[in-house]
Amino acid sequence: MPPSPPPQPSIPPIDWSSPPPFAPATEQAIAEQYAARVMVVADSTKLGRVAFARVCALDEIDILVTDAPPTGDIAAALTEAQVEVVVADGRAVDRA
Repeated sequence: MPPSPPPQPSIPPIDWSSPPPFAPATEQAIAEQYAARVMVVADSTKLGRVAFARVCALDEIDILVTDAPPTGDIAAALTEAQVEVVVADGRAVDRA
């Protein structure tokens, strides 16, 4: 019996529960092409923080929905970028 061939380099298994790395860029390009307005929903702890990925610039946002009014520099930047800020009050809407 001939010897087994040496192992070949392999591609690590894909975690199908996570989108491929190009997905956010693709989704953003599609949204920019077809969206009439851009809405960002983020709780107030996310405002003014730096994250690992940039979603969009402030001047690309039409509406920001958050749980508390922005303050300080972020409030000024949102005003300058003409972003409409909607503060959600946290109450459930009765749809009955």
